[in-house]
Amino acid sequence: MSDRSPRVGELARDVRRGHVGVYMGMAGPHLMLRPLNGGREWPVAEGDVRFLAPEEARRAGVAR
Repeated sequence: MSDRSPRVGELARDVRRGHVGVYMGMAGPHLMLRPLNGGREWPVAEGDVRFLAPEEARRAGVAR
């Protein structure tokens, strides 16, 4: 993760699972991601998250 604080609503990739989700905040030491179409959030270790740049999201077809 970068040195900046992520914003709620940013798209992020869980690199361990290979899923893209919406960043919802922190729960203890974990970042919480929610599936793009809604559903139950899942915890992700900080080292397993990569936030998507806007052009990456567009390319992946998940731009918000």
